[in-house]
Amino acid sequence: MRVFTAVDVEDIGIQRKLERLRDELDYGFNGVKSDKMHITLQFFQNIEEDEVEEIITAMKNIDKEPFRLNIKGAGVFPSKGYVHVVWAGVESEDIYDLKEQVSDHSVDSDNGHDFHPHVTLSRVDSISRRNKKEFREKLEEHEDKVVGGLVVDSVKLFESIHTGNDTRYREIEKVEL
Repeated sequence: MRVFTAVDVEDIGIQRKLERLRDELDYGFNGVKSDKMHITLQFFQNIEEDEVEEIITAMKNIDKEPFRLNIKGAGVFPSKGYVHVVWAGVESEDIYDLKEQVSDHSVDSDNGHDFHPHVTLSRVDSISRRNKKEFREKLEEHEDKVVGGLVVDSVKLFESIHTGNDTRYREIEKVEL
């Protein structure tokens, strides 16, 4: 199974603001649909059912009150010179603590990088040389733009299911904070 733990962006107002930001930074990219917007805490590929149960146990052991985070700014991975992902930033110390607690298990994650909380807006296959300069300028305009606040009151475990040209998320578990 391919699964991930995440904070789901369920607030419709924030989803709409993220859609506008995504659309303003779109140069023929593969935009993430608003109902799939989330903050990934951990990602796992090819794991077994018993490992899924271990992750769920860690989720159920989270000891954290609901908290508020800010979604602010826009950026890219891995670099402005080679754009693969366009994202909206997340500002919160609490999200790091939540990630630590949800990761308190022995299952190896497939996160190939340090934790950088964000909401993915678009995936980028390529950007034309002609559009690259304009995209960078727009990105700079949005580097400090405040999208809004989001209350985090639950963590979810999703299965990521590839279906042809699309990916579907199936909620496996939801734990309230």
